Amino acid sequence: MIEDQINFGKLILNAESHLPLGAKARVLFSRSLDDLFSNPDLVIGPVNAAAGALNYDGSVKESELSQTEISLTREELQVFTSAPFYMAGTIDFPGTDGESIKALSADFIKVTCYLELNVKNKKD
Repeated sequence: MIEDQINFGKLILNAESHLPLGAKARVLFSRSLDDLFSNPDLVIGPVNAAAGALNYDGSVKESELSQTEISLTREELQVFTSAPFYMAGTIDFPGTDGESIKALSADFIKVTCYLELNVKNKKD
């Protein structure tokens, strides 16, 4: 019912990186599972996730937090009206430019996202 009342929206993507190197994340959305990676309906990103703060030995001492807001048109939001729709993420690591790092099993990247919608207040 709300689908006809959507004007526009934005996707808020939060990244917590406890990795010793930067990363670029993309979030893929598709109405079809078969097309999710090959031909997604909507691609968000790439969004940069900075490396965590490093100790003297190249290991991560503290996570780096970032937030990105991406405006979406009514047309781009149509992928979310499908039931079901599919979502996946990809993470690319551009490298360290020759800098030594120390990756540990406790290192991670956590990406979360949610939608905020602007809708008409239509009374029937």
